Amino acid sequence: VNTPTIMSCILPLRSPIIRYMCTLSEADMRAAAAHNTMELMWQAIKEPMDLAFPDLQSLH
Repeated sequence: VNTPTIMSCILPLRSPIIRYMCTLSEADMRAAAAHNTMELMWQAIKEPMDLAFPDLQSLH
């Protein structure tokens, strides 16, 4: 995984995505397509470092 790319491309998107998600109504979040899109965005910005550093304990 290219950590510098993750840090330079994903981290700057965190605040705008979180702000956007906060503007959505509950009805928007319940729609299947919107829910799946929000889940994908959340997973992408939640912890980008999880992608960069795998869980080494699970490899043992």
